[in-house]
Amino acid sequence: MLNQEDILRRLEQRGLADVVVTTISGSNSTAQQSCSFATAGLIIAPHSSQLANMAFALPSAAIVRAAGGFAGARRMRPAR
Repeated sequence: MLNQEDILRRLEQRGLADVVVTTISGSNSTAQQSCSFATAGLIIAPHSSQLANMAFALPSAAIVRAAGGFAGARRMRPAR
């Protein structure tokens, strides 16, 4: 993501210091991808097909889909 450093700094400011940045791509095996999601408490990812791996996420994991940086992007609103 383009603003990854800014996101990491803001997470640290909010007390989330144990952050591991993992790049998920087609070069990762399915086992590597599923393990990354299965061990994460917070997942921040751009909208992409890689979010299909959220099927492996813990039920308690928070997932944030980052939408932006492309034409026509809309702001996400919390569910009511």
